[in-house]
Amino acid sequence: MALDEPPTHFERSTRFAQYASIGCSAFAALGTGLGYHAAGGNLLVSAAGGLVLAGALGVGWHMAIGSASRVRTLIGTTALVLGGLALTSVAIGASAQAVVVSMAGTSALSAELVARVEPISAALAQASAQADLAALIGSASSTAAGYRAMAAQEAEGAFGQSGEGPRFAVLTLAADGFDTAQRALIALDAEADELRGQGEVAVTALRGSAAAGDQKGFMTAAQQVSSVVMALQALDPGVVVQTTGIVRVQGNAVAGLDAATQQWVTQADAWADERTEVSVPVPAVISLGEAVRSQAFGAALHAWIAAAAIDLLPLIALLMILSLRSEPLMRDRVHPSVRREVGVREDDLRSREAAVAAGSGVQRLHAAE
Repeated sequence: MALDEPPTHFERSTRFAQYASIGCSAFAALGTGLGYHAAGGNLLVSAAGGLVLAGALGVGWHMAIGSASRVRTLIGTTALVLGGLALTSVAIGASAQAVVVSMAGTSALSAELVARVEPISAALAQASAQADLAALIGSASSTAAGYRAMAAQEAEGAFGQSGEGPRFAVLTLAADGFDTAQRALIALDAEADELRGQGEVAVTALRGSAAAGDQKGFMTAAQQVSSVVMALQALDPGVVVQTTGIVRVQGNAVAGLDAATQQWVTQADAWADERTEVSVPVPAVISLGEAVRSQAFGAALHAWIAAAAIDLLPLIALLMILSLRSEPLMRDRVHPSVRREVGVREDDLRSREAAVAAGSGVQRLHAAE
């Protein structure tokens, strides 16, 4: 092309494709550097890696697209297509995940942490429900009232003799024992309520850390919930139950428990049998790379699409240049519009107005032109 000749459409398209490919390479390299740094890499090394990647990809695509505009042989075309695929593979392998980490790493990590909140919260809820002593407290209260009623009947002579004899004393001591058991269970239940409150505070902190993508805060809150669950599991009214009630003795042998005490023990055993071991699923630390891969079809989907598009656009430009290199219309010169002098433009305008005023429209107007 001579220096004074305007470029063809194809030449301009080739030049724009080269510039666009360099821009895509620079953006991919910038995202790579930021992604490596966000994933914990050294700032200087990340920046140097991004610059090297930008230069290598930019030069490679510039040469490949420029060659695509001139190649005519089948071997050359095949080599360019394979070279373009190789450059795309290098770009995707070196930059795609790092670009996604820089664009959506925090949101992907947050989504992963949010998904792990519910199992931990469910474990706390299960442990809290199993530590509920309301049934045993109510049973101890009613059993104590029953023994007191029996002691009052004994004192009134309902069982054949009146007065506060040995049986009255045993029944009264049993009632006092169940009152003591009730107070001990109430204290245990209050401790369980305090632990539940601590667990709820920890779960609230857990949700806040998950929403903010704060993995350190999340792990700390998860450990707090785990400690609360272990403490709730350790609350055991077994000692209180075993030391409460009336044991009947015949001679030197233990005959067994009386009916009211046996009912109390049976209820406590049923409460203990319903308890199961609860463990808090404290998750392991997850990297940003693992988070964006896990959320490839979730919170990080838009970033994966953007990263893939940026890395694929230069290949698409290369294929378009290869396809259009023999198109005749693309070989037309791009002639810039010539700005006419003001006087010439005014004369032309008056001529057109005179033609329209003189006759019937389109034919005369075209004749004037």
